Amino acid sequence: MKLKPIVQTSLVNEVAGRLRGLVESGNLNAGDRLPSEPELVERLHVSRTVLREAISRLESIGLLKVKRGLGTFVGDRAGLSVTTQLIRSAMAISPKDLLQVAEFRRLIECPCSRNAAERVSDAQLVELEGIYQDMMNSKDDLAVSMRKDFDLHLKIVEIGGNELMRNVLEVLQEFIFAAMVQTLDQPGLPKASGNQHLELLEAIKARNGARAERAATAHMDLLAARLEFVAAQPKEKSAEAIARAAERKGAARV
Repeated sequence: MKLKPIVQTSLVNEVAGRLRGLVESGNLNAGDRLPSEPELVERLHVSRTVLREAISRLESIGLLKVKRGLGTFVGDRAGLSVTTQLIRSAMAISPKDLLQVAEFRRLIECPCSRNAAERVSDAQLVELEGIYQDMMNSKDDLAVSMRKDFDLHLKIVEIGGNELMRNVLEVLQEFIFAAMVQTLDQPGLPKASGNQHLELLEAIKARNGARAERAATAHMDLLAARLEFVAAQPKEKSAEAIARAAERKGAARV
């Protein structure tokens, strides 16, 4: 019987995030070759097993391409057009279908936010604040901002201590991104009364579980209300509004 080595999931996620960041920041472009495996192992201070798992994940979404005997390369421009893919997904998936994803997120994220507030370490708080600041600093680049938004929620669920829920949320990421694109700023969309991400972060920093769960619930309520609004619009009008909003935020840049 052949057994695969056990891989530390959080470490794989970290390595995948680092590599993805090189592409999203523009340090690596379509077709560029990554450093060799030994060089990456040395730079990242991880095992070959962890590195290969991270690369495999990024290859599965088209961000990287492994060519036997040649090395690992950044995907072609079609594969790198992340924002275009998100918009295409948003057009293909109806807001009514995405409401089911939003409800599923509610069941995962609200109790996990409470758990995160009650279990968070000082080091994890620093991580959360860093992700939040990155998200705020990337508002002009929709693709990066959405990724950081998702990373923040993913980290909160991870801190909540349920690895299965974290993994399920990661599987849903394309649907979550599609919901984000569907609910870009449009005339008449329900608005947040304040900065909901900041309120959630502050509740976790205060280690107040009840407050964190309320903040997460308010965030999920707003998402559902916005999806319901979009679902009520004529299909043609909704698609045009999504495209216009995405273009305004720079989402059409490739």
